[in-house]
Amino acid sequence: MTLRANSDAVSYAKTAHSPTAAAESGDRIEQVKISLAFLPLATPVSDAKVLTGRQKPLTEVAIIFAEIRTLDGFEGVGFSYSKRARGQGIYAHAKEIANNLLGEDPNDIDKIYTKLQWAGASVGRSGMAVQAISPIDIALWDMKAKRAKLPLAKLLGAHRDSVQCYNTSGGFLHTPL
Repeated sequence: MTLRANSDAVSYAKTAHSPTAAAESGDRIEQVKISLAFLPLATPVSDAKVLTGRQKPLTEVAIIFAEIRTLDGFEGVGFSYSKRARGQGIYAHAKEIANNLLGEDPNDIDKIYTKLQWAGASVGRSGMAVQAISPIDIALWDMKAKRAKLPLAKLLGAHRDSVQCYNTSGGFLHTPL
């Protein structure tokens, strides 16, 4: 199984010769890279939509990645995924709004989230728009945890030390009970 990357990944970078007053007051985002990859599934997945004939079995998952770097050298990575829509629309929207991060303080995650929602307001404030912001949001939280030298759960304030796991694939019809 090989991850197949899209060849039109896009990177945005703030030029070093354009300092702003805001950039002089602390660390700022200097580079954002958005990319798309496809993860083929070894066994196609079927659910009730396939059984009714409305959809074909799922054969791959599209993954949208965001890689963010700051002037001080901190980095964060995040991702989002799409199963049925193949990720092209989510990826296109993420590329459209990503340059709005340049020059922002990476610690202002809520402010950046709101800015990205307004940057893509014509797409809406749910569904595809949120899925496009998600890899960026996750990358910012990843960076914040790294900067604090803490696991993300501790940064957010863990409630417990472990999490019970369960198998969610019971809802797919391609596997026996």
